[in-house]
Amino acid sequence: MDIRKLLLSISGIFLVITIGIVIYDCVTHNYVALLPMYTHNLPHGLISWSIFLTLVPFGVSRMFHQPYTSDKKIKH
Repeated sequence: MDIRKLLLSISGIFLVITIGIVIYDCVTHNYVALLPMYTHNLPHGLISWSIFLTLVPFGVSRMFHQPYTSDKKIKH
């Protein structure tokens, strides 16, 4: 498995977890648990860390380039 696909998979798993946390807090009317998200440039709380853990693997996966494949003929 490619490292880029692995990082995107990890990011997708954390995205599902983040959405689940938000839905659970909205259903239980626990909106205060969603705040504060970031104070003094640090994540605080469960929702902030899950957003952080979603964005970091996604950002790192963008640093890896897919190898160039020459499926199309290049016209000179």
